[in-house]
Amino acid sequence: MSSVAVARPSAVIGRTECGRDLEHLVDNLQAGRGGAAVIFGEPGIGKTTLLTASLAYAKARGLCVVSAPNNPFGDQRPDAPAPFEWWRRLPDGLTELSARTDVLLVLDNLHRLPRFLAPVLDRLLELTVCAPVLLIAAYRPRQLPLEVAAVVFQATSSRALRTYPIGALSLADARRILGDRPDLATIHSDGHGNPAYMRMLAAGSPDTSDAAGVFSDELAQLSPTDLRVAQLASALRDPFSPDLLVAAATATSDDTLTALDTLVARDLIRPTEPAPRLAFRHPVLADVVYAGIPVSQRRALHARIGAELGRRGGPMAARAYHVARAADPAEPAHVDTLLVAAHEATDAHPDTAIGWLTVALTLIPESDGRWYEAHLLLARARLLAGQPKAGREVLHTLLAREPAPDRQVTATALVLSSEVERQLGNFQEADALARTAALTALPHGDRIMSRLRRELAENALEALHFDRAARQATAATRHARRGGDPAGEIIAFSLTALARYSDDKPGNAEPAIERAARRADATSDMVLLRDLSCLYELARVEAIMERIRDAERHLERGVTLCRSSGQSHILPAMLKTLGDIQLRLGRLARGLETLDEAAHLARISDDRPSRALVAGLRANALVWLRAGADTAEAVAAADEAVRVCDGLETAFAVVVRAMAAEALVHAGEPERGIHLTLRAAGGRDLPRLPAWRRPRQWDLLAYAVHGTGGEPGAADGYARRAGSFARRRPSPLCLGYAGRAEARAHGVHGNPRGAAETGTAALAQFEARDAKLDAALTGLVIANACLGNRVADGVPGHLDRAAGLADACGSPRLAEYVAVARQGLNATLPLATTALDQLTARESEIAAMVSTGMTNSQIAADLGLSVRTVDSHLWRVYHKLGVTNRASLTRLLAHRT
Repeated sequence: MSSVAVARPSAVIGRTECGRDLEHLVDNLQAGRGGAAVIFGEPGIGKTTLLTASLAYAKARGLCVVSAPNNPFGDQRPDAPAPFEWWRRLPDGLTELSARTDVLLVLDNLHRLPRFLAPVLDRLLELTVCAPVLLIAAYRPRQLPLEVAAVVFQATSSRALRTYPIGALSLADARRILGDRPDLATIHSDGHGNPAYMRMLAAGSPDTSDAAGVFSDELAQLSPTDLRVAQLASALRDPFSPDLLVAAATATSDDTLTALDTLVARDLIRPTEPAPRLAFRHPVLADVVYAGIPVSQRRALHARIGAELGRRGGPMAARAYHVARAADPAEPAHVDTLLVAAHEATDAHPDTAIGWLTVALTLIPESDGRWYEAHLLLARARLLAGQPKAGREVLHTLLAREPAPDRQVTATALVLSSEVERQLGNFQEADALARTAALTALPHGDRIMSRLRRELAENALEALHFDRAARQATAATRHARRGGDPAGEIIAFSLTALARYSDDKPGNAEPAIERAARRADATSDMVLLRDLSCLYELARVEAIMERIRDAERHLERGVTLCRSSGQSHILPAMLKTLGDIQLRLGRLARGLETLDEAAHLARISDDRPSRALVAGLRANALVWLRAGADTAEAVAAADEAVRVCDGLETAFAVVVRAMAAEALVHAGEPERGIHLTLRAAGGRDLPRLPAWRRPRQWDLLAYAVHGTGGEPGAADGYARRAGSFARRRPSPLCLGYAGRAEARAHGVHGNPRGAAETGTAALAQFEARDAKLDAALTGLVIANACLGNRVADGVPGHLDRAAGLADACGSPRLAEYVAVARQGLNATLPLATTALDQLTARESEIAAMVSTGMTNSQIAADLGLSVRTVDSHLWRVYHKLGVTNRASLTRLLAHRT
């Protein structure tokens, strides 16, 4: 690791404990006491940084510091002149110097000390016991000569030497070094917590100062033959077999094997499993060595390796790696190798397939039928890799040519184009392309027909044409089954279930989603990799149908496969739905973390639907993870969600606006939330909102109307709509939202007993689905309905339960609501005088005006404020006092006076 200017060892990131010990040793030296310490660890782990900091700390205290000359061990012969003469004279020189002053001796790279100088180290350690000499050294344990290791071991056993192993940095330490970046966990894992490796991985290039600092001295000591063998090994890729290295080398077998032994002895290359394979000690080192190969020589290296693998019948992927770097238009077999390997790699490693196909297309003339095959495969690989716009360009190039020799090529290109446009949020274009594919080139094989029918079903769902979507999804199921496409079957069954569930036919949806789940659970990961969107579609529908635990399980499997395969196209959507589930289950902080990653990935891939949905979900998470008036982040996220889907009237866009409205209401802007909901969903019946979302939104509207002091009749109407819907579709969450809205209405109309009964039933429904956040809110509705009517019976239990749920969710806002309600409970009357005293001057003024019967508009005009500002003040008054309407507020103020 390159040294960093640090004033003291304990300030080195991740090395506080070791650093403090080193400072203590230096302080002891200043007091005339000697000592010895050795730091050891992997290259780049931070040993030199600690030595440099120790040296600076000693110099700042006026101590005499001695350090070894640069690169002191270049010549390993015992009879070599300087610098070994410096080493032989060092003990005597230190003895003489320490008689006059305290001395710190700093020795880096102790592993390079030749065997014959081990006695010198022994004398130096003896000197630290009897003289004011402090020795601080560092070494790499794998490279320490046996004779030197014996001296270190003996001194450690006699307690004359303190040893400090330097291990990997934690993820938190990595964040301090690299900053908070979305790929930090991956860099930390791939870099093994090694600061130098992590910096190089973060830079994305081996050509960095860290690379030079860690590896340059090692590589400079290699002989020309050793370096050439190391370069050949770096071109082979890890892990490699020694016999392939020998076969591809230009040197003799003996020279190559001797050089390989040297590289292993110097710990540049290590044995790995399965034996007898070898690998560089870290891929970053291999990258640095490869970057040092002259460009003019790389092609020849890869050509030799590729030819040898071909003679051996090596794996196609291994051959393609080298063929792509030594491609020759005069070699027809190169194109075949690249295409076959790309077919094999597209599902599991789409980024790799893109590289091979890009090279292949430079070798294939347009008159060659393989030109169409390569373009189709490249488009699909780019879509899987989360590059929809680049995939669209490839498809446009393909479709702009003369009609393909195979009509199925055109149909496949059109279906892929529909998928691309849908991912980009262009639903009308997607539907037009799918319809063109259906009308232009029928019939086709079952697999392509299954994909086409699924596209038509997806587009019909977005247009809220549920019958048509169900018919297309059912047809897709038949084609997928006949075509032997399990992933296609899972998607088709899931879409069938969603179409029926959205069309107010939940009973017909259950068998379809159960078949989809059974099919997914019985299918191997390797088969699912053909189309990982099957796990997303399944989990998305399971979440909508309240099969939360099943949805979470399928999403976790899908996310794992996405990360391991590089299929990033569906990862933002999977993380979005997983984050939604985590919020429902009350894991607010974890959910926000998941949604933050989804937001980052959706921006990279320009996945418009996921960007909008994630923003809406983040807005709601931020509301509950903040407290008081801290709502700016949540409102900004809600505004972003609405902005992203601006101009769209599809089903997902309406849901996004409903999510944003929910965040706005809870953030203290109920008027905006009401207006946004009604405008997006088509009025009070919410006809444009998918059926499964309506009860939740009716409950929200009822809550918002109470909060703005609107007509009780409007709030009652929303509660009745929710109740009617729940009676037709009695799922736990539907019953929960309907029951909560009804409980709130009972409280407003002076029926605390009815509020407690219906609210308790609603609470049980939410708890049945482990919906902690909704359960806590329901408990608060019950408590406030009772307290607003001067009834305290049962309230302590509801508040205790709500407090426990607020703590489990980690929600400061919920905890704040519970605290306000407790104040009401502790007073003789349902609303405590202490709560009234918490109002600001402006809030007290507005509350008094409300109690006289003035409307919000009249108050705004009288005070010279906007209506929205009055709404916000009144909303905060309600929450501080634990009331839900103007009548309860008026009763409180009347009693106070």
